[in-house]
Amino acid sequence: MRRLLLALALLLGLAAPAAAQSRQDVAPFAGPGTPVVIGQGYDLPTKHYPKPRRINVQLPPGYDDPKNRDRRYPVLYLLDGGAGWQDFAHIAGIVQQGGTWGISAPVILVGVESGDRKAEFTQPSSDPGEQQDFPTHGKAETFRQFLVQDLKPAIDAAWRTDGTDGLIGESLAALFVVDEFLSIRPTSTVTSPSAPASGGTGRPWRNRRKPNSPPRTNRPAPCGSPSPTRAEPCSPVSIWWSPR
Repeated sequence: MRRLLLALALLLGLAAPAAAQSRQDVAPFAGPGTPVVIGQGYDLPTKHYPKPRRINVQLPPGYDDPKNRDRRYPVLYLLDGGAGWQDFAHIAGIVQQGGTWGISAPVILVGVESGDRKAEFTQPSSDPGEQQDFPTHGKAETFRQFLVQDLKPAIDAAWRTDGTDGLIGESLAALFVVDEFLSIRPTSTVTSPSAPASGGTGRPWRNRRKPNSPPRTNRPAPCGSPSPTRAEPCSPVSIWWSPR
């Protein structure tokens, strides 16, 4: 019994310093910590939607430096630009590094949080299958009016923009970008290295239709489909954007 008590005492004596050391090691991480900030979020009221739209903004390196107070910057509008599963965090990192190291021009990054992507990024379809599978589709023009009439003027008023705007999106948002390019014909473009998006006919994807033109009837396969007529590009597509 004496030997057993001695062994227990020895084990307790060894465990106590280890527990104290463990508590000491985690002490710096016991508090709430300091947030690592990559941008700021705002709720923008809009006449085009019943609720304000979440907008995330990252300013370029040196924007608040007094020596840059007269400098103006291009704006890159990022579709699917919300937090969480959307693209703001990783695109913000790429943009920030590019501006810091001179790989790309410093830009104001504006992330536009998506709501119903199938509604916001698509034009009306006459395909009964699409109408059944995606009942909310076809509201891209409302989303475009929000970008042009509400968001862009608010950004130009709030920050030092230079009038040069880019629009970038991937997957379904890339189709909206391509459609926008085909509609407004900006003078210069920057696109992803992936092949152009195409519909079932092999023609460039263009949902936006001229007045009184027949509706598009070809039905795209989803991103990631092995179909050779896959319509949705999986790589980002961007354009220099001059909406009218």
